[in-house]
Amino acid sequence: MKTKEQLDQLSAMIGEAIRNYHRAVEENLLELGHPVSVQDTYNVDVRGITLGIMSDNRVVTGVFDQIRCCRNDNIEVHCTSWDYGKTDEWVHLSALGEAGDYVLEAIQWIDRDKLMEVDGGVWSGTANEVYSFCSSEIALYFIHENGLIEDLLWHESIDDFIGIRGVFAVEKTQYETAIRQIEQHDQE
Repeated sequence: MKTKEQLDQLSAMIGEAIRNYHRAVEENLLELGHPVSVQDTYNVDVRGITLGIMSDNRVVTGVFDQIRCCRNDNIEVHCTSWDYGKTDEWVHLSALGEAGDYVLEAIQWIDRDKLMEVDGGVWSGTANEVYSFCSSEIALYFIHENGLIEDLLWHESIDDFIGIRGVFAVEKTQYETAIRQIEQHDQE
């Protein structure tokens, strides 16, 4: 059996590991300098992550789709729905209480350096062909002007990007496969 001192030491180690994790996330977000997507990989039907949060002594449902670190080193999350009503606001991560850890786990660390921009847009070009003709293994991304990167899998349609400034991209390692699949489709 562990002594009280041993249990206290283990508890302190857990607390230190959590603080180090939060600092590492904060440093990454500061280094990137732009919002990063947050996505529940188990539920891609909703853009973002849906969480139950205690507010005013009741559980409120919130949907969060982005995270960023401000200059004052405060981590903020973007809320798109609160208590089943639409909203568009940034809230401090600490306002989510323990649910904030689920947001951190849902950060999509998509490395821009591993992506290759493709020509075209919503209606034409390689971007449209990847979206229309390639298998689901070929992910198509949209890189917003502010640096935010979104996987189109999180959206109902490529049409969600009509009129939005940015570029489409695929993973560099998947580019040749995507082009091959497009060429095969053209031959059929």
